[in-house]
Amino acid sequence: VLQSFRLYLDHNNDSLTLYFDETVLVSSLDVTSITLASNLSANAISYTLRNSVAITNDGTEVVVQLSFADRNALKLLQGLATNVNNTFLLMTLGGIVDVALVPNPVQPTSLQVSSYIGDKTSPWVTQYLVNLNEGTLTLNFNEPVDVTTFDSTGLVLQPQQSAIASQMYQLTGGHTNSTNGLSVIAILTVDDLNAVKQRIDTLYTTQAYAYLQVLTRLIKDMVGNSVVSIGNATAMQAAVLVNDTTHSILTTFDVNMTAGTLTLHFPETMRLSTLDVRQIGLQIDTQTVGGYGQHNLTGGGVSGQAVDYRDVVIYLTREDLNELKRQRICRHSTDCYLIMGAGAIADMERNYALTLVNGLNSPVVSVYTADVTAPVVWSYTLDMSTDELVLSFSETIDMATFDVTGLALQDSGANSTTSYRLTSSSSSSSVDGVQVLVHIGWTDSNAIKALPPLATLSTNTFLTVSSSTIKDTFGNAVAVISSSSAQNVLSYTPDTVQPAITGFCFNMEAGVITISFSETVNASTFDLSQFTLLNNASGASRQLTFVAAVNSTAGYPTVIAAVIAHDDLNQIKRFRDFATAASNTYLSVTTTGVFDMKHNALTVISSGSALGESNCHVVETSPPRVIGFDLDMDRELLTLLFSETVDASTLAIGGVTLQSDRALGGSSQSHRLTGTVSVTDNV
Repeated sequence: VLQSFRLYLDHNNDSLTLYFDETVLVSSLDVTSITLASNLSANAISYTLRNSVAITNDGTEVVVQLSFADRNALKLLQGLATNVNNTFLLMTLGGIVDVALVPNPVQPTSLQVSSYIGDKTSPWVTQYLVNLNEGTLTLNFNEPVDVTTFDSTGLVLQPQQSAIASQMYQLTGGHTNSTNGLSVIAILTVDDLNAVKQRIDTLYTTQAYAYLQVLTRLIKDMVGNSVVSIGNATAMQAAVLVNDTTHSILTTFDVNMTAGTLTLHFPETMRLSTLDVRQIGLQIDTQTVGGYGQHNLTGGGVSGQAVDYRDVVIYLTREDLNELKRQRICRHSTDCYLIMGAGAIADMERNYALTLVNGLNSPVVSVYTADVTAPVVWSYTLDMSTDELVLSFSETIDMATFDVTGLALQDSGANSTTSYRLTSSSSSSSVDGVQVLVHIGWTDSNAIKALPPLATLSTNTFLTVSSSTIKDTFGNAVAVISSSSAQNVLSYTPDTVQPAITGFCFNMEAGVITISFSETVNASTFDLSQFTLLNNASGASRQLTFVAAVNSTAGYPTVIAAVIAHDDLNQIKRFRDFATAASNTYLSVTTTGVFDMKHNALTVISSGSALGESNCHVVETSPPRVIGFDLDMDRELLTLLFSETVDASTLAIGGVTLQSDRALGGSSQSHRLTGTVSVTDNV
């Protein structure tokens, strides 16, 4: 008969001692006849031994060494055998026999434990395994542990024993889905896993660099004994380390068109040194055709202070950002999609992220920030020879919004005395971009040149810009440049082009020649004596070089009207085939006929290729006048003086009357000439 039993569960040397009333045959013990129960009721928690063995000789006291499996199974049943009050033993008939010649089987027995020694020994980690692919640490223990007490912050990862503090990483979180038992799989948080991967060059690169410290708070066994700590000096090396072989998948991306950044979000730490921005592109839709609306980055990268992390912030180059704006890519959140090549970026184990393909899996932006920055005129150049004003902007601008009248030039940065605002005579044929080439119209160019203190040197060339001048592709108006802080020209090219005569008109009635020039000239430098009138473009039979004349035009005109000297006019009038119509009126000139505002000499017109008059010739219609006469009675000579050259052959002598007084009357005498005359001159 089994009289009593003792249960010893400490020091991991668990045993069950059975006390009988007579000597029993130990070799006959069937351990499966022994069941431990929490009480003697039908619903008691119970466990029947399976493979424990007796370790004593025949006698009245039998010590059963609990097997590893039985011991651990028993400890997992938390309401069983944890104290005297829940420890009972049931033994079935024949579980053991005595040593009689005819053995007698033990009788069925149910007893409460008479002596109980509980487990007071701490569990310990026997080994651990690392799987960076799955982000887990598998901890094996010498006895079952209670997963409800698991605290992942009790784990410290390091590359070696006796590591320095900077080499260590203590987990900050994590959890386990394991059940109570000998093995606990710790699932690392994304932050912890990425923190480990950030140090992948020195920490947990291989099994040789994978060690673990264990703090006592990590976990407890089934009766509340804290785990045995493993210190820095004795840190445990991983039994197995599985490296990360999974290709990362982009989770989301953000675009900030104001800051000029593209942020890629991954589920794990990425190795920034593998970034190839040329394999990353943005497009206006999930699928684009024909190239337009899609732009692959040409440069840019991460900040020099950036560290490997799962969020990768790419700073776009000005060129890429402006090209995106030119193509209207990412102008809104609905037209901002990402594509990514196979070699764009890799994780810390150099597994490259999965590709994002146009028309297949190109994602739309997650967080989008539009451009709200006003474009700025960074600089400008002015070429007065070509009449070109080139504006350089901080970003792509929308040429459809360009209004040239928003631009003005002034002679100083502030407190200017001379200024000129461009008119619609100026224009631009530039396309959307960061530069605008303004073709300064003829009217504007000459108006500027007619204001000598303005735009003759870099030191008197300043620009103002109104907000209505232009907008960027996001509709932001250009930043104002006011007249009180006008912007100085970056590069100035003076006018080096010679002025040229574009046409002339000869007015015989008024005695005036009007000459038109290709640009503004300085009227004070005009010298009519450098001009010659001819009756043919080449091989002229008549020609006259004017004497210096009074210039009736002052200032800085494009047209000069000069009064022809009386003698020059009379000389011209001597001939019927000279300056009587546009067809026999031509002009030649030397380089010093006039100078422009930069003192560029006039373009020569030679007598061999004289310039014909425009269709504007005005013939003389006023009759000549007798302005005086001389009478020599001794010589019988009458000399008539006229206001201009006359044709002597047309003189009718009968039309001449001599009289004694200015007005006939009273005793006045008069005589109308008759007979023939001899003409001595036409003047």
